[in-house]
Amino acid sequence: MQLTLGDTLSWPARYLPRKEALVAWEGGRRRAWTYGQLDAEVNRHAHGLQALGIARGDVVAAFLYNTPAFVFTLLAAARIGAVFNPVNYRLAPQELAFILQDGQARALVFEREVADVVALTQALLAGESVRPEHWIYAGEGEADATPQGASARLGRWPRTARARRPRSLSMKWTLAS
Repeated sequence: MQLTLGDTLSWPARYLPRKEALVAWEGGRRRAWTYGQLDAEVNRHAHGLQALGIARGDVVAAFLYNTPAFVFTLLAAARIGAVFNPVNYRLAPQELAFILQDGQARALVFEREVADVVALTQALLAGESVRPEHWIYAGEGEADATPQGASARLGRWPRTARARRPRSLSMKWTLAS
């Protein structure tokens, strides 16, 4: 059997849906997702990316801290066959602009803490032919205002059914010799 990173949640989500899979501290509070909840979040993010036109082989850059949004974005990109490109959140706008252009990212997912760097990067890339089409803010809370320049927001993507996997990445069974 050939599995991809996008397939890694299938088994535990089905057989261990109530077991904790991801734990994070947000604002001094512990927040946990079970395998079932994590699978649902990854599906929601994958559907959001697909709704923006992100498909197999497209590059999704992540300008994120080590947060749940990083995990959701990584697994959602893998689930739809997109290329996940993690970017160091300490970069200057010029460095971020270079990486986005060089990697031909179609989307950049970012957090509030780096919104100023993203805004400066957008200004640097204005008028360039190679630049992200989608600037996706990873804010989840409704009270959290979406930064200027964000074209989409993770927290507003609807909860839906399982994301469509690319056909070439479906699971294959092979016999061992």
